[in-house]
Amino acid sequence: MTFYLRWTVIQTVLVAGLIALWLSGLLAKPFEADSRWFSAVVMALGGAGIGLIALKRFADAAWLADKLVRIGVVGMQLGALIGLTLVSKSIMSGGDVTQSAAIFLGAIGIALYVSMLSLSCNLWIELNLRLLGYRDEAE
Repeated sequence: MTFYLRWTVIQTVLVAGLIALWLSGLLAKPFEADSRWFSAVVMALGGAGIGLIALKRFADAAWLADKLVRIGVVGMQLGALIGLTLVSKSIMSGGDVTQSAAIFLGAIGIALYVSMLSLSCNLWIELNLRLLGYRDEAE
């Protein structure tokens, strides 16, 4: 019973922070335009990690938290590669340099949002693992 009470308090505080970010307009940015589907998948994985913690499947939640960091790194690299590919195609076809720069910055923006969300979900899960005692037992 104490575990679930602590779990509920931690999630309530963290959700209050999310609500504050949403009201300030910062949390809505990753869910705009082309990055919304990638962002939704990352948030779903983060929610699954919190669900695993609620089920006391700490090792699985720690594994997922580790993979979220890697998803963030891969997402950033993929975004940069996609952006560079789009820019090179635009330049090769005689496109405007300012338009090419806008295309590249759009792709990098998506990559940064997905990477930021992946790392944020990792931190959320890691914080839960640490505050609920799993990390102390595992070390």
